[in-house]
Amino acid sequence: MYDKKSGQLIANCLLGLQDDYAAVYSIGVIPAYRGKGIATLMLKRGLNLLKDKYPILRLYVMEGNDAESVYLNLGFVPGVQEIQSMYIPMHD
Repeated sequence: MYDKKSGQLIANCLLGLQDDYAAVYSIGVIPAYRGKGIATLMLKRGLNLLKDKYPILRLYVMEGNDAESVYLNLGFVPGVQEIQSMYIPMHD
């Protein structure tokens, strides 16, 4: 999404396919434009495009992510919590 006046990219919502399921890959709004419902608007539009073709939508979000409230407000329900550990290998 772009600001019409400045032409600046202010938000994005990336949906795609993961296996045979629709998935939310990312959603973000730059800080100056947050709290205006932009993320909700983008996600609703994306969901409307997908709803007749994909009854299930996968979503992975880090606990505490700012977008978590957007998903909950749209009716998403928490699933199984996954804990993944990543380690930086030690170099000599």
